[in-house]
Order: sequence, then C-alpha cells, then structure tokens
Amino acid sequence: MEPDTRDEQVQSNEAPTFDSPVNLEIVHYRQRATDVDGCSAKAAIDGIVAAGILPDDSPQWIKQITTRVVKSKVEKTVFRVEEE
Repeated sequence: MEPDTRDEQVQSNEAPTFDSPVNLEIVHYRQRATDVDGCSAKAAIDGIVAAGILPDDSPQWIKQITTRVVKSKVEKTVFRVEEE
C-alpha cells in the first residue's frame, strides 16, 4: 500500500473540477521497476469521479489515458489532468 503523499492542492480540499473532456497522465513512482500494465488506476479514476473532479469516467469525459512507471525511492501515483 502506498503512503499518503497527496499533492498540496488536493490536500487543501480545493481540488479543481472539470466540465470539458480531459486527457489523463498517470505516473506511478515505484521502488522496483514494474510493468506498465501491472499498475492499475481504475480505483483512483473512480475516486476522481466520486470526489466530483470529473462528472464521469466515460469516453465522453476522458479522451486519453497515458501511463508511465518511474523508478523512485518514494512510492506514489500522480495524476495530471489536462483539458482537451
């Protein structure tokens, strides 16, 4: 399980909301190199929807998802959301 390493923006309870389609970049920072398909973001994307950041996780709202794995001493997953 990853430690709680939320970015300051989300921690402040002032997360942005989006009302137009977005592209997601998901970067998994891991101590041990893993396959890109070994890191699932489904639950986290569902959490973004549950938090009201996106209205839905359908193709109408999420146009593209890019996933990367980066070797790091600190394990965390970072989402970058870009309006299309």
